[in-house]
Amino acid sequence: MGCNSCERESTFYAIWSCSRAQDVWGDANSCFQKCSLLCNSFISLFEECMLRFYEDMERFVVIARKIWLRRNAFIFEGSFMHPSKVLKRADTFLSDFRRSASRDLELVHGSTTTSVRRHQVWSTPPLNFLKVNWDAATNLSKGCIGFGIVIRNNKRDFLGAKCFMHPQNLEASLAEALVASWAMKFCLEMGFHEVIFEGDSAQVITNIRAPLPHLSKLCHITESIVQELHKFRSASFVHVKREGTIMPQILLDTI
Repeated sequence: MGCNSCERESTFYAIWSCSRAQDVWGDANSCFQKCSLLCNSFISLFEECMLRFYEDMERFVVIARKIWLRRNAFIFEGSFMHPSKVLKRADTFLSDFRRSASRDLELVHGSTTTSVRRHQVWSTPPLNFLKVNWDAATNLSKGCIGFGIVIRNNKRDFLGAKCFMHPQNLEASLAEALVASWAMKFCLEMGFHEVIFEGDSAQVITNIRAPLPHLSKLCHITESIVQELHKFRSASFVHVKREGTIMPQILLDTI
């Protein structure tokens, strides 16, 4: 099955050099068939791939992510996914992502039917602002909750994304409040200080805008969010329908 030391190696080794990873990159359906790139770090690998496979970089990133997730599943759960299945899941995810992005553009440019236009979709933030969307979803098969955070600018470029699992089940409102708090911390870590935060939980957004500690179970989380707002030059919380947070939902499908 390959080496037994991936849990102690670098990101570059786990995603590229390891024999298990090379089985994925070298699959007949992969455009990166066992490339002999002379790189010694993940950064140099990424830069080399940008030069050689620019048009396929979206697929490169998704495959790399799936290899990393397979590694974690092997180390912590003892399960191992066949290389062809890794690629199939990567291509399915990328197809869903592109279809969603295409739908967003069609709705923005008015090329869809009137009935579809009534649904809310993601809209770009003002110039010099970033927009952060988050979402939380229960993973029944694993008995835990997944969290997704996506950051984009007014050109629709992705500047940051994060997804992770919480080992216990929480009430939906508490889960949404937690990921809102983590989204703020993520932005501060990235150095982003002019931000619009969008979520589909009306209860959480309402509690952030007008905290009611004696009535709400969310008070300890929403109060900490309010206290952190001063660290931003400009920050606001906006409620959107679920269609407006489609990207974090797609991100959650990867975990």
